[in-house]
Amino acid sequence: VLGYRWGFSSGIDDVISKTTRKIEFDQLPPQLFLHLKRFDFDMEKGEVVKLMDECSIPQRLDMSPYCVPNARVSNNNMYALNGVIIHVGEDANDGHYYTIIRHEDNKWVILDDEMVGACVDDDT
Repeated sequence: VLGYRWGFSSGIDDVISKTTRKIEFDQLPPQLFLHLKRFDFDMEKGEVVKLMDECSIPQRLDMSPYCVPNARVSNNNMYALNGVIIHVGEDANDGHYYTIIRHEDNKWVILDDEMVGACVDDDT
């Protein structure tokens, strides 16, 4: 998730070398906010497109694999999921957002404009 791959050419020959970029943390915050970019630029279409493949989000996230050795950490590098913002729509140019949050009583609540209601937790 935190790394990506691309290729480059030295310009001397036509050989494309594969490279990898990885981000590692030496300190983690008490609260972690992640933004998953679910849009991409389609070179053939010449436009931004929404990525429609399924994306699962764990209820607990261990950040240890993304930390440098001997990182200054809190919470044992573990984070609990407390909310998700979801985009509904066929493309990147329009659609609707709604939110699912963990309430104080540890139950999930959906917030969609004026509608507020209980949400079923698929992991239970």
